[in-house]
Amino acid sequence: MAKRKTQGVKYAGELAIPIVLPSWMVDQRPEDGSAAAFRELRRAFADLVPSTQRLNKLPLLFKHYGIDPKGKDCWPKLAMALAVDHVDGFRIAKRKGRKPSPKGAEFELWAEVRLLQIEGRHSVSRACALLAEHKRKEGKEVTGATLRRRFGAANKKYAKSFEDVSNEKAQLWLLQVVNAMQTRSSSAGRR
Repeated sequence: MAKRKTQGVKYAGELAIPIVLPSWMVDQRPEDGSAAAFRELRRAFADLVPSTQRLNKLPLLFKHYGIDPKGKDCWPKLAMALAVDHVDGFRIAKRKGRKPSPKGAEFELWAEVRLLQIEGRHSVSRACALLAEHKRKEGKEVTGATLRRRFGAANKKYAKSFEDVSNEKAQLWLLQVVNAMQTRSSSAGRR
């Protein structure tokens, strides 16, 4: 079984204070020889004291999770809230890896590469290399290979929509789109 890291669930007030048994239940031993009777008494109290204190703290636990203790399905709701906070299998994992690029940026890359292909008759790789060089001048660290990979993913989405458009119409439209996107991104940067 894998060890679980302690999660940052914080409780306040009485919920943050552990139950402490009285010292006579933990430390002392009877001196008159009635050890067996004392063990039985201590065992009975050891079960009773924590149980009573736990029952007294239950309303605080319901309140902590915002669950009405008299409401319908209050116990399953409390069990689920506790499981989400303390059992890894009930948590929703955070996505690993880099954040996905915004859809606008993906489309803008696709449009810029297509425009360079149509206008300058560049290959996809050369167009991506030119864009990477331009982005490096703007202070963005990106390589032509990275842009080529991103373009490939974007091309799967957008290329089908423009199959039947002539190069002249596509060039004009793409130029308008790229200019509009660049104008919008530069005005957003000035705010």
